[in-house]
Amino acid sequence: MVRIQTRKIPKKCKRQVRIYKQHLMPFPLARNEELTPFLKEQLQFGMNIKDDTLNITLKKQKPRGNLRENA
Repeated sequence: MVRIQTRKIPKKCKRQVRIYKQHLMPFPLARNEELTPFLKEQLQFGMNIKDDTLNITLKKQKPRGNLRENA
């Protein structure tokens, strides 16, 4: 089971302190091995909500390179 957690982050902005909310979703410890290849990677984020279901997609970004072959 996973529960979405909320954390409040204070940030100073022109003599004011603004409070921003950050939502965190910790993964179960039993899935640590499967998550290892994704650590320290830039991931594309996608989210879809339908009825009572929240689908979150995290996808590795494709490496940028020269797609043309040298002739």
